[in-house]
Amino acid sequence: MQVAGETLRNELAVLTHKGTEPLHFNSAEGGGFLFGSAVLHPYELVLGNYSVHTSAEALEQGEARIREIGRGLRGR
Repeated sequence: MQVAGETLRNELAVLTHKGTEPLHFNSAEGGGFLFGSAVLHPYELVLGNYSVHTSAEALEQGEARIREIGRGLRGR
């Protein structure tokens, strides 16, 4: 997939887009993607494997919660 002049493949990408011009997504092959949006904020972003957080501590808490949920689901 290509967006904003970048080729993306199997990765989490954070795009900072200001203005009113649209972003164009193109793909030469079949595939899928998940798109989310948020208001710009003054924090640096910390990227996890599947999520974006505003601090390393928040990332660790989120990943710990995901592991906890996974253990609960596997225990069923």
